[in-house]
Amino acid sequence: MGTDPIDDFWIDGGDSDGELQYALGGFRDMVPTSGMGNEEPYRDFRSLEQNSSRKRARNEPHTSKSKACREKIRRDRLNERFHELSSVLDPNRPPRADKASILGDATRVLMQLRAEAQELKESNEKLHEAIKDLKVEKNELREEKMKLKADKEKLEQQIKVLSVPPAGFLPHPMAFHPAAAAAPAAFVPQIQASADKTAPFAGFPGMAMWQWLPPAVMDTTQDPKLWPPNASEVKFKIMEGARIPLKGWQQAAVALGSALGALMDPRRADLIAALGETTGKPAFQRVLERMRNSSEGREVLLERPHVISAKVSHAWDLPESTFGSAYARFMGTRNFSPDDRPPVRFMDTDELAYVATRAREVHDFWHVLFGLPTNLIGESALKVIEFEQMFLPMCALSVVGGSARFSERQRALFFRHYFPWAIRAGMAAADLMCVYYEKHFHEDLEDVRKKCGIIPCPCPTGKS
Repeated sequence: MGTDPIDDFWIDGGDSDGELQYALGGFRDMVPTSGMGNEEPYRDFRSLEQNSSRKRARNEPHTSKSKACREKIRRDRLNERFHELSSVLDPNRPPRADKASILGDATRVLMQLRAEAQELKESNEKLHEAIKDLKVEKNELREEKMKLKADKEKLEQQIKVLSVPPAGFLPHPMAFHPAAAAAPAAFVPQIQASADKTAPFAGFPGMAMWQWLPPAVMDTTQDPKLWPPNASEVKFKIMEGARIPLKGWQQAAVALGSALGALMDPRRADLIAALGETTGKPAFQRVLERMRNSSEGREVLLERPHVISAKVSHAWDLPESTFGSAYARFMGTRNFSPDDRPPVRFMDTDELAYVATRAREVHDFWHVLFGLPTNLIGESALKVIEFEQMFLPMCALSVVGGSARFSERQRALFFRHYFPWAIRAGMAAADLMCVYYEKHFHEDLEDVRKKCGIIPCPCPTGKS
């Protein structure tokens, strides 16, 4: 059966033109009657249509309808594109139908993205330039590192040469300073001993612990201002800025070297001071808390008095029975000076540094109050009392080292007489670190002893 030309030209398959399609179908199904006599022409017309069915004839009405359909499809696709663009521009809002506003927003977004892309491009160029500069700087640092490494090796070699002392002699730490070679006479006063004390440098192998200290520790540029005869309050202002922060391994090295040196010779004040600072921080912290809890101790912390010649020289003018006069005679007859103490250098805070300094300064006050001599036995007995008062490890080590160097007679005298008395006196005494001694100079010596609960040594003149 041949194709229907009406079906070939029918485009819209919907219901919009259903009546027209129905009418055309009626005409298509009509059969000519026999009375009309036109059956033959109709047959010829049908044959012609069948022969030309492969070529679709396009009349004007159908052509315009096909264009309208294509236009409708194009508009629908365009509307879908605008719908997608609106969703992309503002996904949180429903799609808009205003194409002009959508195009405006899209233009604005594109301009913004283009500006950001330009900024990123410029930033990328700057980063490339920075990378080039860093590469150049890295090369310079590498060269500088190589130079520093060479200087370090050179300094280590110099330290190895300088840290080998002569056999049987322990040089002062300042001897390692380069300026010391030009002024050997600076060490002469430190080798001289008083009438009651032996020479501070005994014959034992040298300790090379000072090579681990920072260079600032061995600096001697301020010595003319720190030591007599120019010692004054300026000394303590310089001392406050002379503290040296040490790392853990440096503290351990200083503590170990100081402990060994102090055990070999307890009279080495410099080694004992370094040992006390590096091992006594917890003990000094407890002393600081006790001073804060005491009214007189708080006054000491607030005013921070220092025992120097300028502050205690008036003690010579006090009556003979007073505590101040006894202290002046004690210092004068032994050729001691309160300005001879080295500064505290290894404490973390100003308060701890002052507590450590105060502990050194009141040491001579305790000699006077307890009536102890300044020989080896007297110093060891006072270290027992100091240990009971402050629990400093350095005090215990000093007692051990001092007793090890006693003769048999001295050792028997110390442990039979001085040691039991020191234990009893240290336990009976008040908190001696919380006493403002300078304000008791004008008081009678025995009254001060009673106030502080001090038991004087029964035999202060015992031979050592």
